[in-house]
Formats: sequence, structure tokens, C-alpha cells
Amino acid sequence: MLQLVGALATALLAALLATSFAGLRRLRRIQLRAPPFNQESEELLLVIAHPDDESMFFLPTCLAFKRKRILCLSNGDFDGLGKVREKELNKAAQLLGFTEVYFSDFVDGFNEHWDAQRIAEAVADKVGKETVIVTFDRWGVSGHPNHIATHNGVRELVRRSPGTRAFQLVSDRWLPIKYSGPIGAYLKALFGSPKDTVVLLNDDVSLAYRAMATHHSQFVWFRRAFVLIARCTMLNVLERIS
Repeated sequence: MLQLVGALATALLAALLATSFAGLRRLRRIQLRAPPFNQESEELLLVIAHPDDESMFFLPTCLAFKRKRILCLSNGDFDGLGKVREKELNKAAQLLGFTEVYFSDFVDGFNEHWDAQRIAEAVADKVGKETVIVTFDRWGVSGHPNHIATHNGVRELVRRSPGTRAFQLVSDRWLPIKYSGPIGAYLKALFGSPKDTVVLLNDDVSLAYRAMATHHSQFVWFRRAFVLIARCTMLNVLERIS
């Protein structure tokens, strides 16, 4: 009896996953809602805190733009691997089609203070007329203080220069939703995004895995699991920072 229940549960899960991936592919083709930027001609400036943030959290955003650059505010030197992690980010950027990767000199660490004014200046230096900034929201996806500081710095730039177009990745704060994978991404894309947000999709979980695998020094078991089951590797919901 238990074997039968297990087999049925496995079959149901497989069917749900297949339906979800098929749905994501279809929704990605038809694009549910036109974004307030031109993904073909305008340029993404992805502002992150650490090497690997782009692969763990922002993959659908990375795939949405033809032209794209990364500004990484630290080189992830918390464990003394900064130079290694710089090379890893450059490999990931090449895989994902980024043309430029910039590093700032903020110090990686939970207890490090990142000044919003300095961050705003670092970001402003990379902004052009056709730049669309994407970064973390005030929860920082994982709650990391460096992620939150990155958001605060971009928000400070928007405060200084109201014409700056900047968007934040809406954090999934409830764990069952955060780790609902392709099923949660598909349902969110269909039913759960407010009208003033931008929904960006990725239907290739293997790409998320390969991108994260370029960060070999960080590719421990829980990050391998994360890219397979976290909803943000397949769906990004962006809202304007104002």
C-alpha cells in the first residue's frame, strides 16, 4: 500500500513539474505583460552585492535583456577568496551574455557597514541614458545585510536623481513560497503578480545550475539545492523603486 501511495505521489509530482515547465515556456514566449523598458535596445545594469548573486537570484532578469552589465559591490572576500570569486563571476557573466563586469571595493561581511551615499555614487558612475537598474528590495531576498545595503544605495541614487529608472526584485519571504520551484513560479506568473510589477521568467533550470556551478568555490550542497527549488531562479517579479 505504501509503495502504491509513493508511486502515485511521484507520478503526480512529475506531472505537476512537467506541466509547470511547459507553462513557463509558453508564458515566456507570449510575455504576460509588457515591461516599462525595452529589453532589446535598453541596457540592464544589474547591481549586486556578491559574486553568485546574479545566478542565485536574478537569472530571469539576466535572460530578459540583450544588452547587460554587472556592478558587483564586493568581490566576496569574506573567506579570503576574493580574487577567485572575481574570476568565477566573470565566467558566469560570459555564460549569461554580459558584456562588462565591474567590481567596487566594499568589504563583504554580515557586520560590515556599507554607506548608502558611497553606493549611490558607485552606481551613478555606471549609469547611462539607456540604463535600467535592477537590484534587491529592502528585504534582500535572503536578508543578508549587504543585499539590504545595496538596495538602500540604489534607493539613495533614485532619491538624488528622480529620473533614474531602477527596479527591485520582490523577495519571497514565506519559505513554502520561496522554495516552491517551477510549480510556484508558474502559479505566480498566472495568478499572483500585481499589475504594477514586471514578471520575468526562466524555463531552463539546467541553466540556473550551470551558471551557479561556475562559482565553484561556493557550489556547496545547499546552493545546489537552492537553484533547483527556489522560485526566484525561474521567476523574478520586479517593481519600480520610487
